[in-house]
Amino acid sequence: MTFVAGALAVLAAAFIKGAVAFGFPLVATPLLALAVGVKTAVAVSILPNIVMDSVQLVRRARRWPPCAACSR
Repeated sequence: MTFVAGALAVLAAAFIKGAVAFGFPLVATPLLALAVGVKTAVAVSILPNIVMDSVQLVRRARRWPPCAACSR
């Protein structure tokens, strides 16, 4: 039951991050803390947050044109 509640918390937070592009830790940590302890909630929410931020960084890096000042 704890696993299901944690998974739902992470999915809800991921949905909100996808909708507004921020807020994953703000939603995931308190929701996870309802199912498990606060220390565990922080530890569990770090990995998905790093993964999602890395994916966004890679996607954005492809779209950005090189800066004019950097090519001098």
